Amino acid sequence: MDRLLKAVMHLVLIATGLSQVGAIESLPLTTIERVHGSMVLMVCPKGESGSGFVVEHEKNFFVVTASHVCTGVKTGDAVRCILKSQKADLPLACSLLVFDNIRDVAIYSVPQGNYVIQALNLTLEPVPLATEIGFAGYPFAIKETFFIMTRKGMVGSTMSVIFNLTDAKTKEQKAVPVDFYLINGISNPGDSGGPVFLSPSGDVIAIIKGTTGILKDYSLIMKYREREVDLADKPTGILVAVPVKYVVDLLKSATTGK
Repeated sequence: MDRLLKAVMHLVLIATGLSQVGAIESLPLTTIERVHGSMVLMVCPKGESGSGFVVEHEKNFFVVTASHVCTGVKTGDAVRCILKSQKADLPLACSLLVFDNIRDVAIYSVPQGNYVIQALNLTLEPVPLATEIGFAGYPFAIKETFFIMTRKGMVGSTMSVIFNLTDAKTKEQKAVPVDFYLINGISNPGDSGGPVFLSPSGDVIAIIKGTTGILKDYSLIMKYREREVDLADKPTGILVAVPVKYVVDLLKSATTGK
């Protein structure tokens, strides 16, 4: 009877896929270590905290984050950036170089010093739907519990949001389309500014903007035929992320001044 029961259970496990060792795959440890080594805790002048990560451009290091992480910061202002991957927390005074509030991207300088910084690569390669990704951040940074959490997700869709801007001089309105990734994954306040990266390479494809259900200050309209749905106030469990193409544009601006 025991043998029969074991045989039946084995068949059930095979049918459900639970008998396969490693059916639920984790992100490669080397990728996690690489991402964690580049993470930055942003501690803002007004007391907010969020996430960022280090990139290298033109032989210089920069911190990339979402512009809404530190509100009210002006170009040239310093923000406390903490590299927690060091043996001891390494606080740096990172100055805001350029930002784009429409696309929600900000670039900060990294002061030179006698320390080792690990940078992540940005990739502009097309990302197909259903691509497996990882994302990382300090999800409880706003409550001063500073630890990195790395999670898995998948690129679920893309969308383009139209922002209507008014020229300060001419008063003319201009429609600016901004692209976003929609990721199957849940983030929390404090994750904003963290990297969304490919598994297993660790190359960054986007910046975490937030989970749709907490974006109260934004209107994220998804259109399907004649229907429109505002995702900003819906607890959908969908992560909104900003493609790195906007980061690349700002990095060029930061290094050339154009």
